[in-house]
Amino acid sequence: MKTAAIILCSVVFTAFVAVAVQVLTVRVHHDGRCGVQEWVHYVLWMDDSEREYDEFGIAERWRRAHKRTCDHIWIPGPMGDVDDSGYWPPLQYAIARGLGIARIRDVIRSDPGSAKASDKLGRTALHWAAVYPDPQKRETLKKLLEDAGADATAKDEDGLTARDWESQSADSNEAI
Repeated sequence: MKTAAIILCSVVFTAFVAVAVQVLTVRVHHDGRCGVQEWVHYVLWMDDSEREYDEFGIAERWRRAHKRTCDHIWIPGPMGDVDDSGYWPPLQYAIARGLGIARIRDVIRSDPGSAKASDKLGRTALHWAAVYPDPQKRETLKKLLEDAGADATAKDEDGLTARDWESQSADSNEAI
C-alpha cells in the first residue's frame, strides 16, 4: 500500500513538472538575415506560438531588394538593440526597424564608426537606408550616413550595393 502511494505521488509529481515546464517554456529565435522572429509557446496541448513574426516589415523589404525569398539564419533569443551575433549591429537594426532620423543620428553619435561598418552578411547601414520604410525620409537618412562616411560601393553577401537594393525595390510593382 505504501509503495503504491509512493509510486502514485511520483507519477503525479512528474506529470506536474512536465506540465509546468511546458507551460513556462517559450523558445524565441530571430533571423539574422531578414529579421523575422519566432516565438514558440505551448500551453498544454495548445500551440500559442507566433512563427515568423515580422514586427517591422523587414523581411518584405529584404525580399523586394533581393528579388527572392529570405533563407533564414536562426539565432537564439529575441531581436533587440544589442545583438552579439554580429548580424544586427545597433545602427543597421535601428534603420531596418524604421526608427526616426533623430534616434538614428543618436546611434551614429554614440558609435561614429558604425556608419562605415558592415555586419556578418556585408550589409551596411546604407543598405538598410535604401529600403527605409519612410520613403520621404529615405534621402535624408542616406545623406546622413554618407556624411558619416558610409561606403556606397560596399556589397552584401549577394554582391548587391545599397543602390542595387534601392533599384530592385523600386522596380518592384508593389509599394514598399
